[in-house]
Amino acid sequence: MRHLTPLVIVFTMIFSSLSAQDDCANAFPQGTIGCESSVSVTGLTAMTSDVDAVGCMTGLNGSWFSLDFDAQVTEFMVSGTNEYNLFEGSCASLNLVADCADGTYAVVSSSTYYILVNEDEDVTITTPSIPSNEDCGSAEVLSGSTGSTNICATAGTNCESGGSVWFEIDVPDDFTELIVTVSGGTITSPAVSIYDACGGTQMDAGDCNDTATATCIPMGTYYVEVESASGNEGTFTISESQTVVLNEICDDAIDAGILTCDLTVTGTGVAGACPDPEASGCLSGSGGIWYEFTTDPSLPSFDISGADFELFEGSCSSLTLISDCGSPTTIAADDATTYYILVDGDFSITTPTTPSND
Repeated sequence: MRHLTPLVIVFTMIFSSLSAQDDCANAFPQGTIGCESSVSVTGLTAMTSDVDAVGCMTGLNGSWFSLDFDAQVTEFMVSGTNEYNLFEGSCASLNLVADCADGTYAVVSSSTYYILVNEDEDVTITTPSIPSNEDCGSAEVLSGSTGSTNICATAGTNCESGGSVWFEIDVPDDFTELIVTVSGGTITSPAVSIYDACGGTQMDAGDCNDTATATCIPMGTYYVEVESASGNEGTFTISESQTVVLNEICDDAIDAGILTCDLTVTGTGVAGACPDPEASGCLSGSGGIWYEFTTDPSLPSFDISGADFELFEGSCSSLTLISDCGSPTTIAADDATTYYILVDGDFSITTPTTPSND
């Protein structure tokens, strides 16, 4: 009997070691998995089939492993050599995630995952890399649209507490309207902001939603931050568009030609035009575009009417206001003089009719 006891103890230890991972409750813990991590498990031999097995693992001998994900990780990739089941939940209530199906899966927040692996089969769990553009100083250049992600990025500080990534946009023209939109993918409730520099002034309205608009901005480089609440990080498509209103400055005025008798000239403003520093009357603080025309030496006068316009004479570097929203309406024409009109609404110019007995 003295010789039997050690043998029984050794046998019990070996049996316990082999059978410890033979059911979900004794799954071997792999710890909490963070960003840029990879965990691989291999099924042990001498296991038995499991009542929780489904699909491709039904009737096969499997080993159990468990793991959790860090709060920053909102999706993961799983791949295996052949037979495995991946579950989330608890051993008493398992929810199938993958049945021998490699792919990318969303993390169920605060849930534990369980892997049932066939003997000598391998399964690898991989988490996303930290985005290279998580800092403004390493912003990704954006022109048009591109796919991106804020999973595993450092938390933002403006709108949300979740992952934040940055983009850099070149604006080549003054008086530009820049619109940046985030759509699609797995991100939830993204917040977009536009800045004139890293750590600079916010140029949009600060609405903290999926679209940010900066209007009448000068040419330069702008920086866009995309954030989401913690746990709402994901993939997305980011798009930028730029609109420039032509004839925004006096030097780019639309040439309406030479005014002679028997003419009518009309013009209208453009939606989205930027406020003009030359505006000094009824258009002060309003947006407008420019027209110019020259009077023929024989033209004695012209009439101007309409709404929301200012008429100037002189040069673009030295303008003199002579009609403020149609007051006065009749202008005595100087010989071969160039006039400029800043218009937000509309205007109409008429010249005298040539007498029939001329």
